[in-house]
Amino acid sequence: MPESDISITERLTKTLESLVPLAFGDSFKLSHISPMRFDRRYSFVFRYWMVNPEGKIRPLFVKIPHPSEIKTMDEAIRFERVRAEIKYEFEIMHKIANVISQSQHPGLFAIKPGGCILDLNAIVMEEFKLTMMKSYLWKWGVVLGKSKDWANFETLVKLAGEWLKVIHDEFQNGRFATLLDLGVEALLNDELEALEKLLGYELQDVRKLFLHTYNLNKAIPIPVSSLHHDFHLGNIFVTEDGRVGALDPNWKESGSIFEDLASLLIDPLTRKFQVMSFGLLFRSSLSCRFEKAILRGYLGKQYVPPRLLYFYCAFASLVKWRANEELLNNIRSIPLVFAGSIISKYTGLYFSRLVKTYLCRELEIINQG
Repeated sequence: MPESDISITERLTKTLESLVPLAFGDSFKLSHISPMRFDRRYSFVFRYWMVNPEGKIRPLFVKIPHPSEIKTMDEAIRFERVRAEIKYEFEIMHKIANVISQSQHPGLFAIKPGGCILDLNAIVMEEFKLTMMKSYLWKWGVVLGKSKDWANFETLVKLAGEWLKVIHDEFQNGRFATLLDLGVEALLNDELEALEKLLGYELQDVRKLFLHTYNLNKAIPIPVSSLHHDFHLGNIFVTEDGRVGALDPNWKESGSIFEDLASLLIDPLTRKFQVMSFGLLFRSSLSCRFEKAILRGYLGKQYVPPRLLYFYCAFASLVKWRANEELLNNIRSIPLVFAGSIISKYTGLYFSRLVKTYLCRELEIINQG
């Protein structure tokens, strides 16, 4: 018989009563304030509170993740695949928090989970007031390129680059590979074929330029490390005191460091509002400042773009293009299908230009020697 939400919440509360002093210190205990529940597409979320003897209250964030097809909390806590993923996520978050803490960088931050409740498929952590960095793209001062707003934004973006560099350096362990070793040609061909099938026509110019750039770069050694693998402004946050960190690692044990860098570099240029404005909102001068701030953070003072960086930016943009076309192809309403075909042509022009621009920038670096 399925367990009710009330019963699951009661079990969760009882477990937290024991977990809180162990995870956050003997002086803290679970508050008697009733928890708040927020149902999200991929998780059931609870907010609890813990209190110390002086009456200081701190919020707790409890997440029970689940795939989109699961609709009830009873199903979510019984799902074995999620149980393994929760345990892995807990371990990775601990790893990341320890690395960032050991770096002793005053501008960097990582959330350390307090506990993992496996019988409830729940992960527990202290809740902090965070501002996601994607919100800065909507600030008028940033949109208009005002110097004061951009100086602050560039500082934060630079810190994001430094955060990523700390993670990559810790887990690289002297590893290098080539595009050949990483099987990039097959991955690229799969993406191109999938996109061409969705579009209904061949991308001869794009394919030719990709292949040419790939052949020039296929034997170049690339630093390989563990990757966040979902490193973009939607997962990068700023704390109240101005420190920068990242949430929701889709951890990959081994991959090209340029995957993470490209994911961040292309992010403002591939968001819906930017694509639909054909690049007008986050114009090229702002994109250049954004890119330089990231590279200053990641590469230090010598922030000359390394070879293969723009190849990976082009590849990441191609993946975004394909994902955009999949969304448009899933439209079933007849009026919307017609509108979708028009949008597809419009966005296709934008993405095609973006991909070619990155590949041409890669060729410029190669030609410069």
